[in-house]
Amino acid sequence: ITGFSWLAGGLDSSSLQFIAGTEAGKLYKCGADAVGSSFSYKPLSGPIQAVAASPAHRNIFLTASADGSICLFNALSQRPSVTLVPGEGPSATPLSCDWSPIRPCVFAASCADGKIYFFDLSSSQGAARPIVELRAGGANSAAATAIAFNGTLRRNAATGHADGVVRVWLLADVLVQTK
Repeated sequence: ITGFSWLAGGLDSSSLQFIAGTEAGKLYKCGADAVGSSFSYKPLSGPIQAVAASPAHRNIFLTASADGSICLFNALSQRPSVTLVPGEGPSATPLSCDWSPIRPCVFAASCADGKIYFFDLSSSQGAARPIVELRAGGANSAAATAIAFNGTLRRNAATGHADGVVRVWLLADVLVQTK
């Protein structure tokens, strides 16, 4: 298992479901009270690097894959609803992804090129292009291997990098203000 995320739901045991991704590019929906998976998805063409369930919708989740894509899934459908490619070339491979805790349509991906790409599904530009792109350090910055929004200090997100550095970002208004 290379990626794992709990789906949002209620407090009863029937809602304790999670999505698990594998190095073989396979995705499974599993129940905490069951053995094995309850549903499998169409495999992606590369290893799953990360899985992030939406905190705002119980059936929506993202995957970051070594094939260079970020896929948005409805947990009830085997195929991705939307497939995005954050940057140009193999150096832009997404390594991690996370949802904004305050803007239900905003998510971010941290990538091997050291950049962090923010997307807004409600943007008039469409979700296909990032609305904000950040770069840590200079042109040779280390891969951004992890990203997490801060649910308490909502203007902040943090990224972890392959060189061992953690960076805390102050997010732009476009990422934190509700429309």
